[in-house]
Amino acid sequence: MTARLSAYLVFCLAARPACPQQPPTQPQPTRQEMLELANETVRAHMGWGPELNSPGTALIIRELSREGGTVSFGLRATGVPKDKLYVLFQWPVTQAKPVPALRGVTFDDNDVAVCAGRPGTCGKPDKPNDPIELTTIPALGEPFRFAIAAEDDAGIKAYAKAVPLPVEAEDKGCRLRAVVLAPRATLVGMEASGFPSGSTLDVHTDSAGEIHDTKQIADQSGRYIAAVFPVKAGTPAGTIRIRVSSGDCKPEISLPWAVSAKK
Repeated sequence: MTARLSAYLVFCLAARPACPQQPPTQPQPTRQEMLELANETVRAHMGWGPELNSPGTALIIRELSREGGTVSFGLRATGVPKDKLYVLFQWPVTQAKPVPALRGVTFDDNDVAVCAGRPGTCGKPDKPNDPIELTTIPALGEPFRFAIAAEDDAGIKAYAKAVPLPVEAEDKGCRLRAVVLAPRATLVGMEASGFPSGSTLDVHTDSAGEIHDTKQIADQSGRYIAAVFPVKAGTPAGTIRIRVSSGDCKPEISLPWAVSAKK
């Protein structure tokens, strides 16, 4: 038996009556403000990973099972002290920032995240060292982002992310991928990589017939990231197609989006 933690449970916590309510309605942001916020979200997502870890630590997301549309994960951490209690954070696409998902997490002799069932830890005494299992039904391109931090020392931390159903393509060594960063893919993070350093990129998007073509520059590592708003005004749902070209490299991907959830 494992200690199960449903991702949907974490996602929905803020909707419970006992949780803090949303602040009063604020003026609608301008398009430029929305674009800046979207780009910050994309950069934060792209940077979520080992670069943020404390020295010598690593957090590994292990896929435990995949049945139908349900995927279960377990977590391992290396390089972290075993005598400390940890907070497990999750950053779902329904939230603007990470939220605590579980407190009192420990790691066993095999580096597996567990609920020890001891005073101060998560879990029950009759199920000692119960491995933590995170279960979810992922959407296409949806990332799952986890982090741990020691309860008594926030300097001990590690980050990891996984995309169970990736949206990606490769052409002649050039790669293009997209991640969903808002519900129903109303905000998408695009990452092009493997292009020549400093090369000019032709970025083409087509969302339900609304076409945009721009020229961008790959950075020194041959990478380019951007926020993409797929929604076409007046259209309830559609598919966005993204192509990034430079010379003979022309990877292309597509991703469905919708303004509101299906009834």
